[in-house]
Amino acid sequence: MTMETQMSQNVCPRNLWLLQPLTVLLLLASADSQAAPPKAVLKLEPPWINVLQEDSVTLTCQGARSPESDSIQWFHNGNLIPTHTQPSYRFKANNNDSGEYTCQTGQTSLSDPVHLTVLSGQWRKAPGWTWEGQDG
Repeated sequence: MTMETQMSQNVCPRNLWLLQPLTVLLLLASADSQAAPPKAVLKLEPPWINVLQEDSVTLTCQGARSPESDSIQWFHNGNLIPTHTQPSYRFKANNNDSGEYTCQTGQTSLSDPVHLTVLSGQWRKAPGWTWEGQDG
């Protein structure tokens, strides 16, 4: 008697109800293994989206990286920034830097976008002024 014959003899209609939950579990496990990787997280420092020209801006991409490919991909308005592959991207803001930023690591999908607006020089504070807020 072959194993197939033996198995088919052991599966009778009253035991079929056991196969349905197992099939569902196998399908769920299979679907989970094919799920998209987690999203990268993009942090902006300082944490506001409107900055003045010449302000320092730091974007940090967080997410799992693999030893084979530990570089980060940075995008500005959907275009790859090929010259930068580090987890932190620092720059002095100018008008060309306004727009949408996203990033991706070797083991993550594209981050949610961060929108940055660089305000022109007319918003500059006058010499001698100080800014005060809740944090001092």
